[in-house]
Amino acid sequence: MILQEADVLSEDPLEVSENQEVVNYLRASQSGEQWLAEGRPLNLTFVRGLHSMLLKGTRGEDKRPGELRPRQVVIGAPGDTPMTAKFVPPLPEHVQASIDNVLKYMESSDPHPPLIAAGIAHYQFETIHPFEDGNGRIGRLLIPLQLMATGAVDNPLVYVSQYFEAHREAYSQRLKAVSTDGAWLEWLLFFLEAVTSQATDAHSRVERVLALQETYRAQARLATSRATISTVDLVMQRLTVTVPEVAAYANCNYRTARSALDSLSDMSIVEMLPKGHPQRWYARQLIAEIYEV
Repeated sequence: MILQEADVLSEDPLEVSENQEVVNYLRASQSGEQWLAEGRPLNLTFVRGLHSMLLKGTRGEDKRPGELRPRQVVIGAPGDTPMTAKFVPPLPEHVQASIDNVLKYMESSDPHPPLIAAGIAHYQFETIHPFEDGNGRIGRLLIPLQLMATGAVDNPLVYVSQYFEAHREAYSQRLKAVSTDGAWLEWLLFFLEAVTSQATDAHSRVERVLALQETYRAQARLATSRATISTVDLVMQRLTVTVPEVAAYANCNYRTARSALDSLSDMSIVEMLPKGHPQRWYARQLIAEIYEV
């Protein structure tokens, strides 16, 4: 999935679509992180921009990406009406005001602790259902960005999408129960379990990345070029790199940068991608063991 960013595409249309969603998610997350790092507000412009990025080239791109829904929608089976659907979001004329209120709460989280506030805001966002499609994707992306906006974390490292997908039925039931029975405690406990599970997984992955980086650095010390260790560090950050990127990062010329990549290739730390311009190298073992497990 990560290699799709380097144009290494599957021929399976379904897999391509799923991979593009992952690529979009990564790009939107990075864009959101940059936006907040610059001190910008968590506002409707921010959310609409992220939504457009998430839907580009994927399911839902024909349903007004980045635009609040102009019509009434229902949550349920195909053909359901407001009378038969399991849930009916607010009328379209109420959507913008509702979202503005949620976003103000997400920025401050008062009077609740950050994780509780994130759980409350996620329920409210999904209940409003502000877009025609992609509400789940944007709603899940906003969780770590909300934690970053309130200062609870420095970087959006914990993503709960995987947990929600693995427990999709329970996730839907807990959200619905808040609306039908006021079951806030059950939803928040489920939400906190999701965060705990994904935080533990993220911690484990970070430890494995650091261990693998030390192994690679030890191997790189055997190379003749001093730029080789710097190249390892860049590969660990970006996963795929070009010669000019290595040259800029290691503060060396093109020839030295290419020599560093050749050395790492001889050590099986990186491999040259079969296509793409400019030519890129990638860390197959890192991607396989850390990012695609």
